[in-house]
Amino acid sequence: MRVVPFEGAHLLLIDFGEYEKVLFSGIKTEQLIDAWPTGGAYSIAEGDRVVGSAGVYEVDKKGLCWAVLSDEVRHHPVFLLRTFKRYIDAALRNLEVVVLTIPEDYPGADRWARALGFEFNRTRLSDGVDPRPHLEYVKWPQALSS
Repeated sequence: MRVVPFEGAHLLLIDFGEYEKVLFSGIKTEQLIDAWPTGGAYSIAEGDRVVGSAGVYEVDKKGLCWAVLSDEVRHHPVFLLRTFKRYIDAALRNLEVVVLTIPEDYPGADRWARALGFEFNRTRLSDGVDPRPHLEYVKWPQALSS
């Protein structure tokens, strides 16, 4: 697997994982391309296939994490963890905080967020497409020095 620069069209090439199928049901993928944040984003390729995209986009010096993954790439947790951590930490150098939200019922959510260096902040309703309660985690720049 390798990391490549993100392009909106990559969202059309990803074989959505089970979570993404539920999250984006009823939404045409083409609609996502126009609205999707591209700054600070990258894609993950396996051979000539795009198997995931992720990034951190900035809103008022706050970074917001996002990811769209195939089930295939989820079978490579060490690669995902190292890649996500590298890009999140790079983004955090220019931000006041990075926020990660994960659906409350997502398996291993807390373990995953803490492995990336995030601290639990609160449980909240999502302000995005997914109406389920989400666990919100934060990572501060001082976490980079520890």
